[in-house]
Amino acid sequence: MNQTDYVLGHSKPEIERLIAQSALLHSTTLRLLHETGLKSGMRVLDIGCGAGDVSMLAAKIVGKTGTVVGIDRSIDAINYARSRESSAPLPVHFYEEALGAKLDIGQFDLVISRWVILFQEDPESFLKAARAYVKPGGVLAFQEPARMAGIFDADMLDDALPLWKKIMSLIYLAVVSASKNLRPYDVSYNMLRYFKAIGLGQPNMFAEVLAGGGADCPFYSWAAATMRSLLPQLEKIGAASAEEVDLDTLEFRLRREAVTSGELVTFIPQFCDWLRID
Repeated sequence: MNQTDYVLGHSKPEIERLIAQSALLHSTTLRLLHETGLKSGMRVLDIGCGAGDVSMLAAKIVGKTGTVVGIDRSIDAINYARSRESSAPLPVHFYEEALGAKLDIGQFDLVISRWVILFQEDPESFLKAARAYVKPGGVLAFQEPARMAGIFDADMLDDALPLWKKIMSLIYLAVVSASKNLRPYDVSYNMLRYFKAIGLGQPNMFAEVLAGGGADCPFYSWAAATMRSLLPQLEKIGAASAEEVDLDTLEFRLRREAVTSGELVTFIPQFCDWLRID
């Protein structure tokens, strides 16, 4: 399975950033799980599970009579997920594995991944490999971020939020510059094509956008932490320097800008797709 190198890395701060990010994505993921029909007693495979947030959310739904398996190619992420699960026992098991490695784990009622396809060089091959683990009557589901005007397009963002505009544009640039998939944030718009390319039908779809503002909005801390993980890539391509970004004050400056301007701040749009496999 060809996969773009994970530009954000797997350091402890990055894993902690993923956990904080999961809190932002929680409501959309929960809606997706419910719309797939997930219920007590089912088996779930979480591909690219990272620190285990989607796995543990699904485990709470399937309960003691169900099973959740989370796989990730990073042993650091898997060890972190195992430590979290051990403190609050759930029917979930984590393994250091890559999709397509001929895993002997059976088939599942639900196979899901979140924010994984955008890092794949060949999304269609990824979907095909994931589909192989769905049992007849089971569901294949994905949640991915999208590139949307007003979020990543620097010339579309409100001039009242110049720092937010700059940071979001740099985040987009860092991911794109490290990706073998030339338009990683466009995978959400191509999911229908991907499903049809591997012989599946029209998936069910929905999209959500979180919005906020004011002093307590969590987007500023997310942006600062994400920039901390992406700064090495930005320095590598000459797009930004540590002095320019000033990570130690970035969250404060983003918050001050939003509060002073009184402008609405929007987070990355989330697109969800799922299909029951006959």
